[in-house]
Amino acid sequence: MRISAFLLSLILVLGGLSALFVNLGFGSWSMLWRWLEYWPVLLIVLGIGIFLGGRIPRWLAISLVLVLAGGITAFFLFGAPGSTPQERTEVSVLRADFPTVTGGKLRLDLAGGQLHLTTLPTTSDYWWQGDWPAQFTSSQTHVEGDSLVTRISQTIRSWPNEKMDWGVRLSPELPWSLEVQAGAMDANLDLNSLAVTHLRLSTGAGRVQVRLGHKAARTDVHIDTGAGQLIVTLPAESALRVTLDGGITDSNLDRLGLIKQGNTYISPAYEEAPRKVNLHLHLGVGQFQLMRA
Repeated sequence: MRISAFLLSLILVLGGLSALFVNLGFGSWSMLWRWLEYWPVLLIVLGIGIFLGGRIPRWLAISLVLVLAGGITAFFLFGAPGSTPQERTEVSVLRADFPTVTGGKLRLDLAGGQLHLTTLPTTSDYWWQGDWPAQFTSSQTHVEGDSLVTRISQTIRSWPNEKMDWGVRLSPELPWSLEVQAGAMDANLDLNSLAVTHLRLSTGAGRVQVRLGHKAARTDVHIDTGAGQLIVTLPAESALRVTLDGGITDSNLDRLGLIKQGNTYISPAYEEAPRKVNLHLHLGVGQFQLMRA
């Protein structure tokens, strides 16, 4: 086999395998950069091919593909080697450092584990606080226009026996736009005391709980999650529009007095309601429950 054809085939196989694992919820797109650190392997393969006269024996090509594909599989299923995250760190942003912002945007880019998103006291001196494994997480905060923009990312994937647990607390003094992208994860988003205008949640398999409050006049929610359980709790006074897409096998929507129009469920007098929640769901096979509180 010619070395050029082998290298192209190898890149396609490993790239496709990596994308498949990300789509199945075993990591996020940002994790792909981790295995790109092993690109010198391609130089080794190229050197072997040149040594063999520009061609690689078929048996050797197949063996190399299987070994590298096994390495990619182990990377996404078991994680990249790293030190045990026994040390945790607390990160915060003072309100005094950004006194003029009028809104907040938060993006979480995580590979998996457990996420707890809650609210700070109204008397807090911070716009947000976080608590997570020190050497596995990074955060950046800046201002765009009148908005405080924060991104929190998992930088290194952990081994399965390492407990990856993120805690984030937000100030109720700002309206928030939230985006969570994660792999397989158990998430508890208690947003009852926050004014959330937008929420976009994309996760792999797991159990996800989302609780929304009534501080925002309109909240747009987009949830894309794999097999598992999704529980959404809304205020009793909020009007609701739910659009379903995917393989939900168990739902209580038909028992809530909503008007069904195709794959959409709408509260009576939705248009006149002072507070609205628009819920767009793309779910894999699993359970969805809508609660009122």
